[in-house]
Amino acid sequence: MLFEERLAHVLSRLDARDPLALRIRARLAGEDDYVRGEHAAILAVLGEARAAADPVALAEALSIAHHCLLGPDHVQLRSQLAVELTKVSVRTQRRSDLLMGLLWQTVDSYSAGDPHAGRLLSELRDHLRERYHLAAGFVVSAIEVMLAIRAGHLDDAESLAVSCAKSGAAAGDVDNEWWSAAQLVTVRWYQGRLVELLPMLRDRWVFRCWVFRPRLRHRPAPAPPGPAPPGAASQAPPDTTNLGTTCDTCRAGSPRSPAAWDIENKRYHY
Repeated sequence: MLFEERLAHVLSRLDARDPLALRIRARLAGEDDYVRGEHAAILAVLGEARAAADPVALAEALSIAHHCLLGPDHVQLRSQLAVELTKVSVRTQRRSDLLMGLLWQTVDSYSAGDPHAGRLLSELRDHLRERYHLAAGFVVSAIEVMLAIRAGHLDDAESLAVSCAKSGAAAGDVDNEWWSAAQLVTVRWYQGRLVELLPMLRDRWVFRCWVFRPRLRHRPAPAPPGPAPPGAASQAPPDTTNLGTTCDTCRAGSPRSPAAWDIENKRYHY
């Protein structure tokens, strides 16, 4: 909350026509929408940014809006925003805008099951080989874990998950611990060994991150995880911490190896 208060204070001292004011309003709208699982406010500010003459403000609004459109019914709109961000990077001349645009195009393509998603991933890897980018590299490493799981290479996926966790820590991503936990749970799920992780889930409260983040700071601490009531998943506000998204993404897209089909057919269901 202190961050938002500081932004609001700076905003109060700026001329409403200042491009920085638009950038700050986009960030504030995104922070509020993300916590609430909504997107109306940031999309309204994005409309203003499109009408303005500042490409940097537009690029930032596009990136923030992408973060707030997290539901399965938003895949097409997210993809459109990512493509627009990539195009706007030509005007901003900021490498980070280009990388984020390509990154989100790649993620959205895999989420949509696009058989050509690998082409975008290859292009993104080429850019990272030229000069590494910590945040983009972290997400690419997570995609590599997903692809290994989907191919049925579970031992490789577990090793890649360790590397992914190190990339996330190096990038300073606040979500890197739950990403690592979700990846490990997914691997154990397909191995039929999920029960081995119960001590970790209880002791480290990983389920807090999956189910309650980012609303933890606004609610009392949850009770330990138990059986979910029917329809609970469909009632939960969309956010980046859905374990179902991790599992579904592993199953989406191009044809899998015979090993992956075998794992899918034998996996345990709650």
